[in-house]
Amino acid sequence: MKNLDAFFGPRTVAVVGASRDPNKIGHLVLKYLLESEARVFPVNPSAREVLGRPCYPDLASIPADVDLAVLAVPAAASIRVVAECVKKGVRGIIVQASGFGETGEEGRRLEHQIKEILTGVPEQRRPRLLGPNTLGVYVPAHRLDTTFTVRERSPRPGPGDIAFISQSGATAVCIMEAAASMGVGLSAFAGIGNKLDVDENELLDYFAADPATKAIALYLESFSDGRGFLERCRRIAPHKPVVVLKAGRSASGIKAAALHTGSLAGSDRVVEGALRQVGAFRAYDEEELVD
Repeated sequence: MKNLDAFFGPRTVAVVGASRDPNKIGHLVLKYLLESEARVFPVNPSAREVLGRPCYPDLASIPADVDLAVLAVPAAASIRVVAECVKKGVRGIIVQASGFGETGEEGRRLEHQIKEILTGVPEQRRPRLLGPNTLGVYVPAHRLDTTFTVRERSPRPGPGDIAFISQSGATAVCIMEAAASMGVGLSAFAGIGNKLDVDENELLDYFAADPATKAIALYLESFSDGRGFLERCRRIAPHKPVVVLKAGRSASGIKAAALHTGSLAGSDRVVEGALRQVGAFRAYDEEELVD
């Protein structure tokens, strides 16, 4: 769970790829983060200011320590920025771009480059990374929102006591819209995307220890460590309900999950029996998960 606080309660956030164009991800992410409790720094070498805030050419120019860096830049550019994050001493990195392992060999090569950068840093100084290919995080009680869907078209849930972990951004948006319409609140949302570093098991541990969280919901296309996941469910479920919506129940679903995040979904019969044995609840669609 080292450094995961950087994702859910950062004091300082840098938005790399901040944009003056309202249609760009870097504009929406900055706009929503400016409403948070954190001190926010736009980063873009081509702009002097964005949304009324001074803009910095790179992370090294920011006159403060940075807890969290949100990378709203293309996949190829993310490699350089992750290296800059390491030099700056950033604690948490969110890589929002797609175009990584889910797209094929070239994308896997980019993921490997990021992995090499991270593993080259001593563990006590190594930043943690969410993604790539992720919406990032949403913590309504702190107005912390790195997601880039337009709020007017995609309402967010209010504060509550359910933590929501999702491997798919599109599915997460649908579930959060449904939760908002039903008045179901969240303690936090975390998108794990391609799970290059932080995965569902670490987040289960984090939310199990989080006093603001009373239940944990997950949408998964694959398991990083199935045995570890089940062991955590067995430990956590008696105290905090764990509800799992698992993609890939059919052959076509397994193929779709693999194409989406480069994942292998696993046997549905095995998943069904294992979840039942460890006391986790199984949801079969998005509506049932919200219920």
